[in-house]
Amino acid sequence: MEIEVQIMQADFQVRALSLHMRSGETVADLLTLLIASEAISDEKCYGLSIYGVRVKTSSVLSDGDRVELSLSLPKDPLLRRRQRALKRKK
Repeated sequence: MEIEVQIMQADFQVRALSLHMRSGETVADLLTLLIASEAISDEKCYGLSIYGVRVKTSSVLSDGDRVELSLSLPKDPLLRRRQRALKRKK
């Protein structure tokens, strides 16, 4: 089965990969494969989702899934908006 993987890089660019996996494999198996191929260095810093829905590493993959590995935002968007508004007032 074919799986699409989108990995957010440190500069917030997205790297897309297409991988062939066996039926019944999980997200944990995918992460192991990505670490072995040096596509990612550590699985713990990523949030995991399939088509934008958060998943656990025990989730079973299906043919055609798009797995997204995303980094956390550097700042809360609400705080960033407040900081911009305060800067405009000055």
